[in-house]
Amino acid sequence: MNNLLITTIFSLMLMIFSSSSSLHESEAKTIVGTWISVDHNTGEDRSLIKIYKAKNGLYYGKIVKLLFDPGIEGKILCIRCPKDDYRYNQPIIGLVVITRLKANSDLTAAVKGKVLDPESGAIVDCQIELADNGQKLKVRGYWKVPAVGVTQTWKRLN
Repeated sequence: MNNLLITTIFSLMLMIFSSSSSLHESEAKTIVGTWISVDHNTGEDRSLIKIYKAKNGLYYGKIVKLLFDPGIEGKILCIRCPKDDYRYNQPIIGLVVITRLKANSDLTAAVKGKVLDPESGAIVDCQIELADNGQKLKVRGYWKVPAVGVTQTWKRLN
């Protein structure tokens, strides 16, 4: 009887641990998470951007941390954002830079969003797609046609 109880408990523990590790593994293979944005010209890490699902079912990305020294004290504001945009003059930390992405069913890609470059103030169309088994994110900013644009490759933080 003791052997049966021990075997049952051991089996339950194995099931719990294996399901939680596969859950974590599956989360690592979606667009959701915190990403290290990388400058496509210099290759330097720029910021941490958290991609999340909003209540409206669409996906957004906001800056949660800068990874470079901007060279000034205090809050850095989005002074180059368009003046008619709600993000104009708002703090860069917490700024939503990716908006309204529609994800596919397995959350490996999303399209029809917008991306803001706080350094230039440009707002362009955006699509994202996982690469390298979920460890990288291809972020493409483009004007009207995806073939004409720039792709940055971000690295997964978690």
